[in-house]
Amino acid sequence: MFRKLTVLNGQTLEDIAIQAYGSIDGVGKIVQDNSDLSWDSELSTGQIIFIEKDYYINKDVVNYLKARDIKPATGSEYVLLIQTGDFNNDFNQDFS
Repeated sequence: MFRKLTVLNGQTLEDIAIQAYGSIDGVGKIVQDNSDLSWDSELSTGQIIFIEKDYYINKDVVNYLKARDIKPATGSEYVLLIQTGDFNNDFNQDFS
């Protein structure tokens, strides 16, 4: 049984595989289950991909992403900016 997944802006087959199956190893499964796709397909925002329900390569990764509402999109034009401090003793103490 399959479910539909709508491609988000900037998502690649690898992103979908990680989101749906927990590993980029799922790209082959996606290509196998979607006859209109090939290994080098470029996805379009809003495109529908069929994903097998209850099939996981790494369910822990899928659950982690789902719990935090993370949907990988490595090709997105948006960049997450993280403000960091200086790499000094204060910074190092935060990690000890």
